[in-house]
Amino acid sequence: NFFTNTVNVISKAGFPTDSIRKEIEFRKEHKSQYIVPLIQYGSNWYSEEIIAGKPLARIQNPLEYRSVKEKALGALKTITNPYKRMAYAAEYKNQILREINNISGSILDKYTSVQETLGKIVKQLNEELTGFDDTITLTMSHGDFHHGNIWMKNKGGDILLIDWETSDIRTEWYDIFTLYGGLRELNGIKDLLQSLRMGKFEIAKFPDKITMEKVVFLVLLEEVLFRIVDLRRTPIQIGIGDFEEYIK
Repeated sequence: NFFTNTVNVISKAGFPTDSIRKEIEFRKEHKSQYIVPLIQYGSNWYSEEIIAGKPLARIQNPLEYRSVKEKALGALKTITNPYKRMAYAAEYKNQILREINNISGSILDKYTSVQETLGKIVKQLNEELTGFDDTITLTMSHGDFHHGNIWMKNKGGDILLIDWETSDIRTEWYDIFTLYGGLRELNGIKDLLQSLRMGKFEIAKFPDKITMEKVVFLVLLEEVLFRIVDLRRTPIQIGIGDFEEYIK
C-alpha cells in the first residue's frame, strides 16, 4: 500500500500457518536496528513498512556486494550472539537424527522411494560423523541466510535482515555456509569442501582438516533437517518435487 507505505503479509490459502506465526513471534521478541519492526499483526498476518532499498541479490558491484555481505554477517552475529552455548557434537548429531526420523516418517510415508534415498543419505552422514566428539558452538540461526533475505537501505546503506520464520538453534557455521559456502546451490557442499581444503574459505578457521570435514558433514545434516522441516511447511503435493530433486 503506497499510500500508507506499508506491506501486508498473510499466509497463503491451504498452507500451514506455523511459519508466519514463528516470524511474528521472533520479531515481537527481537527488537534490533537490523530487523524490520512489526506495525500490526494477527494470528496469520502482519504489516510492516516498505523497505526503501534493494536486496544483496541485486547488487552488481563486486566490492559493494562483498562489503554488504560482511556487514550482514556482522548484523546477524549481533542478533544471535546472546544465544551462543557449547555442546557436544555427538549429542547434537543424535538430536538431529531423531528429529529427521520423527518428521520424515510422518510426511513421507506415501513416498517410499524418496524415504529410502533419504535414509541412505542420513546413514552415510551418520557414519561420516562417527567419532566426532568435539565441543561445538550452537547459536540462534536465521536458517535461510541467502542474498535475497539481506537488504540495504537506499539512504545510509543500513542493513536489514528479513524472513525469520526458519530461525532456530543450529551450529555457528550454518548461516555462514549458507551465505558464503553456497550450501543451497547445486553442488554447493562439494564446492564448499573444495574451497576449505584449498584454504580459499577464509571465513572458517578450523584446527585441522579432520575437524573441518566433520563440521561440514554436521552442517549438511542440519541442512537435510532444514529441507524436511521446510517440506512440512508446504502442502506435500507442491513441495515433494523440489524435495525429491534435492535428495537425488
